[in-house]
Formats: sequence, structure tokens, C-alpha cells
Amino acid sequence: MGRLAVTAALSIAAITTVVAQSAPPRVVSMPAVNGPVPVTATSHIYMAAADARLPLDLAALGYVEEEFLFSGKANVYDWAKSGGVTVRTPNAPYTTRMLVRRPADPKKFSGTVWVEFMNSVARIDENMAWGYANYYIMDHGDAYVGITAVFDGDVFSTLKKFDAVRYASLSMANPAPVAGGCALAGKNYSAETEPGLRWDMLSQAGALLKSDLPGRPLASLNVQRLFVFGQSNGDLPTYISAFGNNANLPNGKPVWDGYLLKDSGIAIQTNQCDERPSATDPRRVFKNIHAPIVQVVVENSLINGYGSRRADSDTPGDRYRRYEIPGASHVDPYVTYWLPKPEILTAVGIGPLWPSGRACFPMQEMNDFPIHYYMAGAMRNLDAWVRDGVSPPHAGLIQIADEGTPNARVARDQYGNAAGGVRNVYVEVPTSAYHEPGRCGEREVAFDWKRLDGIYGSYANYKAKFDAAIDRDVEQRWVPKAYAARMKAGLIDMPTMELAKKPAPSQPAQ
Repeated sequence: MGRLAVTAALSIAAITTVVAQSAPPRVVSMPAVNGPVPVTATSHIYMAAADARLPLDLAALGYVEEEFLFSGKANVYDWAKSGGVTVRTPNAPYTTRMLVRRPADPKKFSGTVWVEFMNSVARIDENMAWGYANYYIMDHGDAYVGITAVFDGDVFSTLKKFDAVRYASLSMANPAPVAGGCALAGKNYSAETEPGLRWDMLSQAGALLKSDLPGRPLASLNVQRLFVFGQSNGDLPTYISAFGNNANLPNGKPVWDGYLLKDSGIAIQTNQCDERPSATDPRRVFKNIHAPIVQVVVENSLINGYGSRRADSDTPGDRYRRYEIPGASHVDPYVTYWLPKPEILTAVGIGPLWPSGRACFPMQEMNDFPIHYYMAGAMRNLDAWVRDGVSPPHAGLIQIADEGTPNARVARDQYGNAAGGVRNVYVEVPTSAYHEPGRCGEREVAFDWKRLDGIYGSYANYKAKFDAAIDRDVEQRWVPKAYAARMKAGLIDMPTMELAKKPAPSQPAQ
């Protein structure tokens, strides 16, 4: 039973930190760019908004979708445990793609661009950050850019299965392959591909977006703020700690104005032959990063990443906030609805059930905690921090029982939800217990009538508490005021989900 059904029924550290000490700041080289690549009757953008599980008509929302290919040369790096970065192999060529969604009318552009280092788990591009942020971006007139890279699977081969001609030039070839491959690389890596090229590639993409190069993406817009954001993989923690401070424009200003991470607390290796930082490695903790960081960690990603915790800071050159969200989940409907539709995933060799991987019987509901409201608050707070110098709010941390032991687990409140963290309306005035154990993994379990009646006594009491808690969330700047009315109406889906074209129901076999 989902939350709307429940509402109807109610009707009634000390960790040693490493100072970021990568190579001296340098001017980022500018890549060459080609595009926008034409969309024709036989050549389409992979992961176009119109081809999502819930197809979205961006033009009707005042947005344009474009794709660019860009090429440059990148180094492969080693990252020492002391924090220092050295070049392993220099000047390796690469070509990758950039997916752009921007306001059609330049006068409606806010000046802010959100750049996603797209997730490539399972050999597909996943615009996960777009999944929880698209409505906020379009509400504010921001622009979105997704960058394709290789992480733990060759996403380029998947793109070439989708369109061999359009994506023929994509490459991150290993400039110094090891015969037989690297023992540390794992089964998903190919000796012919080097994911370590993506660090310089990301810096160069940012420099391109802020440049005055003719034909560049966003050429019609006045780009004022460039934020990197994304979910999981460990790409962003590694990039921020090892490379972010070194990315500078010819005018001496930094490429990036800020960072927003969701569930990305575990740094990874910088090249496929290197060892991944361990759970106690001090490189996991951000320290002395030049641009401000807002890190959002959902409840079921906490135990694997709580070693990255550190204190908030407003010190120039070390600005940081950490928000741990009880109730929220790493994978939820608000991400999966914007992935390519199942027939596309099937055509490129990915199972149509992705990211579930398998069916669950008996069926159970996916956690529908509306994380997008709280991500909107985090995005607004980061933007205001950079744009206006307004310090974001501070939050407590989720409580951990048996911390520092193999039995570490999230501590629970009286309703079975996580204790501590950002005390949001959905756990303060609950109708469900989130992350309950189930036969197919964690699940959300709605309270039955008897329990609801025992907690609230009547719908009027529940609604009064619910609305007051939302007002507190707004006052404390966890969610933007613009979304309070939706929340009070019990609307948990993103506004763009309501605007999306729903897939036609499947027809029974004749």
C-alpha cells in the first residue's frame, strides 16, 4: 500500500584527513567540439528525454535537447595515499559525448549549469542526477549537461550497439595496456580501455562550457555558475579530492564553482591498475577543496560510506555541508523513470528490468520517499552559497549503532525509521517504515489502520502535524517553499512525471 493509499485510509572522525595536495594548479586544455550532432529519421540521441520510460517533451517545456562530441588529450594518473597526484601516462587521445538540455530562450536562462558525470554501471549511460533534479532545473531556467565516461563497464560499446555510425568515434583507448590486463581491474574492465582518462576529460568539458570557443555547447547562454553533480560510483569524490583544485581557466579562475554529491562517499582508484582506497583511507574525507561541497547521503547508502563523514565548514577554501536523509533510498522511481525505455535496453544487450536486475515475487513496492524535494533544497542551497554568499543550514547525522564494528547499522526510532539526520516530514509524521527487511531486499512498509489510528487518532490530527512539519522543512531550508503546496497535497511524484507521456498499456495477445 503506497502513501496515497495510506492517506486515504487515514481519512481519518575522528578520521585523519588528507589535505588536497594534487599537482600545482594548471590551465585546463581546451578540447575540440563537434555538434550539435543532427537528429534524423535514422540517427537518434541515446537516452533522449523523448525515449525515456516516461517520455518527456522538452520543447513543450521550453527546453532544447542537443548532443555534442568532444575530443582532447588526457593524462592517466596515479594517486598516492598521501594525496599527491602524478602522471602515469601523458597525452592520450579520447572522444566522448555531451548531452545538453537548455532553455530555448536565452533570456530565460538563470546562469547556472548542472554538469552530471553520468553513471555507467551495467555498461549504460544513466542520467541519474537528471532523474531527481529535472523539474528543479527547468523550474529555475538552469541548464543540464551530461558527460559520458567509462567507469566499470564499456559504455561506449553499448552506445555503438545503439547507433554504430553516430557513435563510431567514441574512444577512451588505453595508452599503455598491460599484457593480460591488470589484476586489480576486475572482470568489467578491458585492457584496451582506460577509465582513468575521464579526470582530465571532465575538467576539459567544464572549461569548454565556460569558454568563448565558436560552436561550443551553450554558446547562446551567459554561463555564470558551473556545478558538477552526480550519484554513486565514487567518481566525484575522487575527482574533487585529486583533481578539482587543479582545474583552472586561462583567466586563473576555477572551472567549477561548486559540487553536489548524492551517495558518493567512497573514493575510487584513478586508473584501472591502481588499488581502490580502503574503508579507512583518509583520501575518502574532503579537506581544503577550493569550491564549496554539498554532500547528500540517503539512509541505505550510509553504512558503506559513513567513513567519509567530516564536520561542516564555512572556512574559505574548505566550505562543506553534509546532509543525511532518513527514509530516502539510493534507487527509487524518480531515477528509473528517466532511464531509456525497456525496448532500447533490450536492443543494446541490457535486461529490460534494469536497474532491478530481476523480478521480485511476490511483488513489493519500491521505496517512494520523495527525495527530489530534498535534492531541490540542496541544489538551491548550493546555488545561493555561490551566487549570494548565503551559508546553507547545518544538519545532524543519522545515528549508527555499533559504529566502527562489522555490526554497524542504522539506529531506529519508535516507528522503525532512521534516528537523527535531516528530520523531514516523512519520518517525523510517518505513515510508513522505510527500509524494512524483505525477501527481495529493503522495502517500504505502510502502517495499517490500527497503527495509524493509534498514532494520530484522526485524519485532522495527522494533517495538522503533516502540514506543520512541511512548514518546518521549508523554514529550515530543506525544501524550497515553491514545493510546499505539492507536498501538503500529498503529491510525491515529480511535477515532470505528471507532464510526461505515459506509455500505452500493453495489449493482450490476440
